Amino acid sequence: MRQRFVLNHELFMSLIENSQKYDSPDIIAPKVLLPWSDDGLLPFVEIEMSPAQLLDCSLVTGTETSSDAWDLGKRKRMARDLLLAAQALSKIESHSIIISGEFVERLADPVSIEGYFEVQGDRFALPALHEYLSVLEPRLDWSSLLGRQSEALVKLYPVLVFTNDGTVLKAPTAPIERFHQDSEGRQKGVVRLTSQRL
Repeated sequence: MRQRFVLNHELFMSLIENSQKYDSPDIIAPKVLLPWSDDGLLPFVEIEMSPAQLLDCSLVTGTETSSDAWDLGKRKRMARDLLLAAQALSKIESHSIIISGEFVERLADPVSIEGYFEVQGDRFALPALHEYLSVLEPRLDWSSLLGRQSEALVKLYPVLVFTNDGTVLKAPTAPIERFHQDSEGRQKGVVRLTSQRL
């Protein structure tokens, strides 16, 4: 059973204090060091953080032991696109995104962020969802982002939520289990990016 790990203020400050100092001016010291295993995977929990915490964590900046090949620029671009998407999704009352893919693994050059979000299926028909989001955030190519094209840096899968006589039904557009496994089928943790946390 996966647990939720909320990065609250007290724990956030503790992780900041435990972050190591960097000698190189070219490396940005992360304020939050996530607990990767020796295999480069997060523990099988759900780590909740805000957009500001994401930008300052080791998913983007790497750590002191990250290889010289760590692509900081690419990870920043991925995070930027993800945060733009999160901002637009919050306007349609979708306030959190589960982040997975190679981005949450300790890989120098991740292929993409993959994730999913919940949206009210009776309000936003799937074929028209990317058109609506394109109006809210025109800087993103939503047809690519929601179409999961192979070259997209961020790929998001809607989970359509329907309520019928008090019963909540969820219709994922991709198997949820896949986000909690790496390419070899090993369990890994994910990050819940939530716009409601400041």
